[in-house]
Amino acid sequence: MTAMSVVEAPRGALPIPVALADVAAPTALSALSRLLAEAVAALDRDQDRVRCNLSRAVALLEGRQDPSPTVREGAGLAPWQAKRVTDHIDQRLDGIIRIGELAGIAKLSTSYFSRAFKATFGLSPQTYILTRRIAQVQRTMTTTREPLCAIADACGFSDQAHMSRVFRRITGATPNSWRRAQLA
Repeated sequence: MTAMSVVEAPRGALPIPVALADVAAPTALSALSRLLAEAVAALDRDQDRVRCNLSRAVALLEGRQDPSPTVREGAGLAPWQAKRVTDHIDQRLDGIIRIGELAGIAKLSTSYFSRAFKATFGLSPQTYILTRRIAQVQRTMTTTREPLCAIADACGFSDQAHMSRVFRRITGATPNSWRRAQLA
């Protein structure tokens, strides 16, 4: 049985609808507790880890994925690799970012890099890039009055429709409604 709930949001933020899917299961509660505890512990030193753990916790609440890690502990990227890769992604959000290019920066094969990246961030490289692009879109929408088509182009999306689909999938709201809510 799945029940819908709305997670309280900070003042000025949109409430987040969350489907509570079988969180009464002891393993789900344990995983949720672990994810939230890790997020709190990493709050000051590793915001990407916090973002990853909170995304996985929401996914667990919605019943979308198994929150247990599929890669053994310690199989992730080294800190220097993670920093170089995330810096590279953040500097090139407006263009095409290939997984092979990121693997080269980390000095790993493409397949091992993809597994290590997911073990480190809890997201595939492509999903991580999309979430970073959407964060860039949100920053741009709140600081400028640029039209959405210009923002989509500046943030590396092929067109406004692509940006809108990804934006809605990640945030649960359309770009226009999100922008109106932020500027209100």
